[in-house]
Amino acid sequence: MRILVVYYSRDGHTRTIAQTLSTMLQCDREEIIDLKNRKGIFGWLAAGFDAFRKRLTKIQEPKYDPSVYDLIVIGTPNWAGMPAPAIRTYLNNNIGKIKNTAFFCTFGGSDSGKVFDELQALCQIKPKALLSVKASDVENNTFMDKIQSFVQQIKS
Repeated sequence: MRILVVYYSRDGHTRTIAQTLSTMLQCDREEIIDLKNRKGIFGWLAAGFDAFRKRLTKIQEPKYDPSVYDLIVIGTPNWAGMPAPAIRTYLNNNIGKIKNTAFFCTFGGSDSGKVFDELQALCQIKPKALLSVKASDVENNTFMDKIQSFVQQIKS
């Protein structure tokens, strides 16, 4: 099975999970680059506002074509209960190219249920597996049990 891990990360938490997953799944990995500056406090505030308003953004052209993969694992931070605008834009640009999905989300405060609902609505595909990881678990490196369970669900 050909798998691609696609993710956006502002602070590095989602990147850490994506790197771990792509190593464990022995698959390709694509970081979605938002061309809007999201750094600093003002970038953070704009990020949450844009996510909440379900806005698209300009992203760097992706390297991989999702249509050649059997499964796309999509990762995003939880911003105001929504996926990051860069992931929304990626999915919007690839409607009809994604055959199967699994979702993962990193979060600081609230859980990821709404984010997963939104990702499913954007993809129009029920995900094969879901993974939520607290930012503090990434920082403390205490997320491997969750990752292993997620990988087993993907491989089954």
